[in-house]
Amino acid sequence: MRFSKKPFNRVRFYRMVAVALVFTLVFSYVAISVYGALALTTSGNRDLGPDTPAMYGLAYENVTFKTAAQDGLNLRGWLIPDAKTRRVLILVPGQGGKRTDQLVLSKTFWDNGFNLLYMDPRGHGQSDGDHHTFGQYEQWDVIGAVNFLKGKGFKPENIGVIGWSMGAATALLAIGQTPDIKAVVSDSGYADLTSMHGIFSPGIMIASRLLRGIDTTQVKPEEALRKLGQRHVLVIHGDQDRNVPVSNAYRLQQAGGATQVELWVLPGVGHVGAYGSQPDEYMRRVTTFFNQELEP
Repeated sequence: MRFSKKPFNRVRFYRMVAVALVFTLVFSYVAISVYGALALTTSGNRDLGPDTPAMYGLAYENVTFKTAAQDGLNLRGWLIPDAKTRRVLILVPGQGGKRTDQLVLSKTFWDNGFNLLYMDPRGHGQSDGDHHTFGQYEQWDVIGAVNFLKGKGFKPENIGVIGWSMGAATALLAIGQTPDIKAVVSDSGYADLTSMHGIFSPGIMIASRLLRGIDTTQVKPEEALRKLGQRHVLVIHGDQDRNVPVSNAYRLQQAGGATQVELWVLPGVGHVGAYGSQPDEYMRRVTTFFNQELEP
């Protein structure tokens, strides 16, 4: 008995290959999006290391305070007091950072007449929480820091915030939520998280919502700037920023208005590179801005 071979069906073969390829691409996109959502919302090394304000000759207190968010997480930081002034700055690190990141600025700020509160937002450094949320809940961490300072006798007209990258976006979101922040400096902050480009951005945002409960449509610092009133913001950005394109800085100024939002764009500078590029000018501009905006 002889069996006849079925003829090779080229169309069917190519269809099967196409289906397998599409399945592989979809699976890979989903896997990378899930990994990206988890990785981008989880800090790596949260150890503060040996650095403290004491290495700059500054006395400080270890402080703990609660976020203003409903989850009531405990947040931690350093308060560097200056009895000669009531001006105070809250310093907010970027994504995956910690309070030690901008410690190099502490002595210059203190010498220029500012109390300082270096804070670890949720999921960073020694603060509670196992992940962060691109600013959605961190804005309430900053407001928790404001409430802590008010409990220490500081008044809203004394309080300024400076943040870097995600910390900058967080600071801008916070000033839109409370009248108790007088002024903000935003270094390399984004205008709208949903506008960030990249082929995996939509997938990461969907995965972040499903896995972390993060609503990225709520992370729109440019909308917060429409609530400034008579308060002011200084936006600092490098025109070679590949993480947060400089177009975000122009959007922030447009949202707040040129009379309320001062813009300093540095040519040839990348993400959070302004201080490293021009440290003296950076500190001059930032301290001048806060001295003008905050009550002594």
